[in-house]
Amino acid sequence: MRSSARFISLIQCAVFATSQCCALAGAAPTDPGVRTAPTDGGPPVPLQGLGQDELGFFDDGMARFTTIEVVSGADSTQGNGLGPRFNSNSCVSCHAYPYEGGSSPAQNPLIAVATAAGASNQIPWFIAAAGPIREARFQQSNGARDGGVHNLFVVSGRTDAGSCNIQQPNFTPAGNPVSGFVGSNR
Repeated sequence: MRSSARFISLIQCAVFATSQCCALAGAAPTDPGVRTAPTDGGPPVPLQGLGQDELGFFDDGMARFTTIEVVSGADSTQGNGLGPRFNSNSCVSCHAYPYEGGSSPAQNPLIAVATAAGASNQIPWFIAAAGPIREARFQQSNGARDGGVHNLFVVSGRTDAGSCNIQQPNFTPAGNPVSGFVGSNR
């Protein structure tokens, strides 16, 4: 009698363990999404324990990071640092989420930057308005990556660029702007 009760208990334990393993095996991992912090949406917070000189460097860096660059004729809130080829007109345009210094914002600012001040740029196929901010990286003819990040836009046509007539790179053939698959292997 005792051995049959023990046998039934072992079977019950085996059934329970099997059901738990099957339940765990069927559970797919889930992405918890972007983590939030109390500082989200506000200005970046410097590391604790910085001295006055270090805080000065931090503040100066943040001012430069958020400055919008133009080719020439900057006002007091801008900088004259936009070169003939560029990816954006400020660091913060691509690094704004969840706060300045972060990663891509939900709406891609490059759509507006491409034609700011009358620039005649075309939006590359891999840039989507509600997609991630992407860089252009090319491969050499032998398939090796060239190691560089290539500029997307040029100042041609901008009202502050004078007679500059540099050509924008050609990013064909086109592919899927959301996934980024297919495209130029230059």
